[in-house]
Amino acid sequence: MRRKVREAVLRALYSYETGGEPSLPEGLPSAARERYLAEVASVQGDPELWDERYGPHLAVGWSIERVGLIERLLLRMACWELWEAPDVPERVTLSEHVALARKYVDGAGATFVHGVLGSVLASSPKSGVGEISTADEGWFDPSVTSEEPKDEGERGLGWTLKQE
Repeated sequence: MRRKVREAVLRALYSYETGGEPSLPEGLPSAARERYLAEVASVQGDPELWDERYGPHLAVGWSIERVGLIERLLLRMACWELWEAPDVPERVTLSEHVALARKYVDGAGATFVHGVLGSVLASSPKSGVGEISTADEGWFDPSVTSEEPKDEGERGLGWTLKQE
């Protein structure tokens, strides 16, 4: 159910960002609907707060404006979970948001989201709670956030929402 709520939140935030008006998803139980409404209201209501949570963890020379829209929304959502959802283990937050990036973003977006969130976790309230090791296979590729792009074509920008 949580994955369904996360996808609904992503769709709602995307709708707001692109000038649309999201609708409340059908069939959500009461608790899931409350979580959906709380997350959408918080992330949409103060996006700068959530951008400030992950912004310092971007590579040198990267600004929040350079991050693709879907990746930016996923990073905001994950930060909301890390700071505002104590019932969700940090490993679940990371894996679920990376899974959404794999589903909705072309290119290296999932690796980028994974790398940034791995760094964000260290400064979150959940830091050290679950002893996540960056040595775990497939954790993240540090070069994604540490290498300065050589030119416009290597920035990794322009990822688009996948059409299913």
